[in-house]
Amino acid sequence: MTNQDALFESFVNVPHYILNKELKPLCLVHLIWLNHVDSPLLNTALPLELSDLEIAALICSSSSHEEIIEKLKPKSRFSKVKRYLWRVKNKKANLDNEVLKWLYYYSDNAALPNYGNRKEVEEILPFFILQIASLIKYTGWSEADVMLMPIGKACWYSSAFSYMETGKTSIMSDTESYMMNMWEEIQGN
Repeated sequence: MTNQDALFESFVNVPHYILNKELKPLCLVHLIWLNHVDSPLLNTALPLELSDLEIAALICSSSSHEEIIEKLKPKSRFSKVKRYLWRVKNKKANLDNEVLKWLYYYSDNAALPNYGNRKEVEEILPFFILQIASLIKYTGWSEADVMLMPIGKACWYSSAFSYMETGKTSIMSDTESYMMNMWEEIQGN
């Protein structure tokens, strides 16, 4: 995907559904919670089960920390029955198809700039924390606004602010990206 394509994907999103739940645009709040529950959708070394997709659907269909907490905590008897029926219905779902829906959702919402393979830069913080800090610093936007921003959009804004401040960017041009991919193909043969 070129950087032009990634920029477009970050700002224009289509509706996504997993297990018949409409998902909100993937944002920093969702990534923080998916990371917190050690979701195999982020930590791909872990085995993935239907229950992992159910948790991800509950998280990513939410608009705030409070809503996620409410969806994940034990509920009233009526709510338990409703969730039980949803889970019974989910058992009929094709896990592979639902995972593909997740991958499409993720790629549609997390179309990040291509920063290239800059080995001299050591990341010591999760990238989403850097995005939050950058957007709050440069815009004065509230943490709540930043946390609900689609992740791709947050990365593009953060990269633009960094460029405005330093006159430098680590985003690779589409030509550089193409040349890097060609070099990797040559080395792989």
